[in-house]
Amino acid sequence: MPKGYLWTFEGLDSASAHLGVPNRVFVIGALAGPIATFLIAYGGLLLNRWKPNLTFCAIVFAAIGLRTLGLTLNMPRFLDGSIDTSDEAIAAHFGGVPLSTFYWPSLVLAYSCIFLLIKFGAQKNRLSFYLSAFVGGAAGYLIVDTLVNLFILKPEVWVR
Repeated sequence: MPKGYLWTFEGLDSASAHLGVPNRVFVIGALAGPIATFLIAYGGLLLNRWKPNLTFCAIVFAAIGLRTLGLTLNMPRFLDGSIDTSDEAIAAHFGGVPLSTFYWPSLVLAYSCIFLLIKFGAQKNRLSFYLSAFVGGAAGYLIVDTLVNLFILKPEVWVR
């Protein structure tokens, strides 16, 4: 995200005009997160099929759990067209396509991955594993996000 601009349609439109960058830069930047998440999640599923290991299941669940939660919680805003802050919505906005172009495929891929994880993942200790993997993944994400904002991006970018 360009420093000093919000991760919204309006903020990124301003950044695009100020910096003189084409819209495709924001499309690629916005889709990088979901693509990386799905590559990690489905890669972990493949590794778990090749050599069953709880670590691979934890990687999948930590990667896909937060993305699925965010997609699901934003569904009402997607349905009424008022969303302007998610990766998929920003990619659609700057790509000049309907909001649902990236949202529905992302949602289907996310829930398919969770279904496959439940079906083939940690079969004997599912509930405790999934709860601990989600808590650990969420804590790790929040800790890394906070450290990056604090030490790399500096507190002045926290003003949103």
